[in-house]
Amino acid sequence: MLPLLQLNPSEPSPTQRLSPLALWAATAAAAGVLSAAVLGGILFAIVSHGRTSGRGAPPGLARWGIVRRLFMDPGYRNLLAVLRQQRATSFETVWDFDTATLLESSQFDSLTIGGRRSYRRRPRVRIAQIRVFSGVGWVNLTAVETPELLAALGRCRLVRDVRWETDELGFKRTAAPRAPGQASVLFLGDSFTEGMYVQSVDTFASLFGDGLRAAGYDAAALNAGVAGYGVAEENWTAERFAERVDARLLIVSLYLNDVHGDPRRVMSGAVPQRNWRRLLRELDHLDGVCRSRQLGLIVAVIPDKEQLGAGPAVLGFQQRIDHWCHDVGVRCLDALPYFETHGAASNYFAWDAHLSEEGHRNYASFLLEAGRSILDERLPRVASQ
Repeated sequence: MLPLLQLNPSEPSPTQRLSPLALWAATAAAAGVLSAAVLGGILFAIVSHGRTSGRGAPPGLARWGIVRRLFMDPGYRNLLAVLRQQRATSFETVWDFDTATLLESSQFDSLTIGGRRSYRRRPRVRIAQIRVFSGVGWVNLTAVETPELLAALGRCRLVRDVRWETDELGFKRTAAPRAPGQASVLFLGDSFTEGMYVQSVDTFASLFGDGLRAAGYDAAALNAGVAGYGVAEENWTAERFAERVDARLLIVSLYLNDVHGDPRRVMSGAVPQRNWRRLLRELDHLDGVCRSRQLGLIVAVIPDKEQLGAGPAVLGFQQRIDHWCHDVGVRCLDALPYFETHGAASNYFAWDAHLSEEGHRNYASFLLEAGRSILDERLPRVASQ
């Protein structure tokens, strides 16, 4: 009977024929392949769980191109295709004081302010601001509402879906429009004033208008805030629209990015002095516009979420603005103490730096309370019947 396996002791086995170095390399290669497979399986499980749970992938993984290609939601991919069509025509401009950006012509009109390329909101357009799940994380988007966009959104997972409209001046509408011949309070500012991810009626400008009517003032509140604006653009707005809407009072709400695009650098004090000089020149110009037209002016500061309870070391922005207001005789309002005792962190979205609906309500109440003497001085009252 022939043996099933026959070995010749005089010949080395295949393993014995490999040199020690080659054997080590083969073993390392096999271990590497096995480790990669195990690691790939773990990463796949992590991303899959994040996708199923709606939490998304860890930020580090979400930035990997291969993860986005493998796990991007088909509905979100279709939404991006629609947005690319909207963005076919765009223009370069500056955002948040010193940040270069491209803006869509469907949302904004290009213009020049102070020799620099700038922009304004287009009149009578509907805006959609959404928070959508991409398949690996949550993404915030702003776009003009079109039938194609609405169809695309219907295929996406949304946790925030806000729609609002600009009026004939390009302002975000408030709850009560200004009646012909009626006086107004004109709100100037950036995305905090415009109300990022907040319905028109829930912005502090609109809520302030509700408070005016309840207190018996005969004046409308108009929201001229535009995302990305600085004081230079707010000057432009005041010069062109204050008289047109019979503004009696301007309330400009400043935020840390009015002196540098990165609020954390502002809090740390790492802002070039030329930035401060430019901001203060623009505030001087705004003060001159108001004085020449006999307009009341309130300068208010919206704090950053990280300034809550942090102490004076991070309050350099508020201090500089307060000093300027004191020097020129303008009323300065700092909302930080009010926010710390009214809502604290809930004044802001948990997932974004902007004010939540609660924050808008509290800020409107703060402005109405702190500015009451100026309102009495500047605004007409409803005639008694």
